Amino acid sequence: STNGIGLHVGVVTKNINATKLKKIKNVTKVEPSYSITGMTKLEYNNTNKSGLFSINSWNGSNVNDSYLIGKKPENGEIALYEKDAKVLNNDYKSLVGKTITLTFAAKSTSDTTVPVTKNFKVSGVLKNPNDNATTSGIVVVTYSTLKSALSDATANTNATYAALTVDKVDNVKKTSQAIQ
Repeated sequence: STNGIGLHVGVVTKNINATKLKKIKNVTKVEPSYSITGMTKLEYNNTNKSGLFSINSWNGSNVNDSYLIGKKPENGEIALYEKDAKVLNNDYKSLVGKTITLTFAAKSTSDTTVPVTKNFKVSGVLKNPNDNATTSGIVVVTYSTLKSALSDATANTNATYAALTVDKVDNVKKTSQAIQ
């Protein structure tokens, strides 16, 4: 039997009730998570990359991410994909341990747009996704670091979804049905 199968709950923009989700039969772990997509700017030493990015919080579904160098992000750290890291520095491997600035827009609790800017230490560089058609960038940070950055900017800090771990693969379908 395969243990610790990650099951993504559909995007939930209202309040995610982790306590309620944990009570669902066969759920072994609930990780509130963020996936915030929008115009974003990454900056390092006066070089920047701007464009459409997804800012994702690390959760159990990232356990098999493939790093070219470095490791998954801890609090205050960020992982970049190779294609984005190379824009910031041709010697992208040297970015590990360096500080970059991430700027993006988020919604406040009163539904206005507020700028969010945070400095991160680069923890690692991920192998590019297999999907070469992906033109938007992706960065990975911890849930608590992103929540803190949102809070500092007076942005809404509600998780956008929850990543659930189900006890075994045979229970994924019925657990998914119980959530809906």
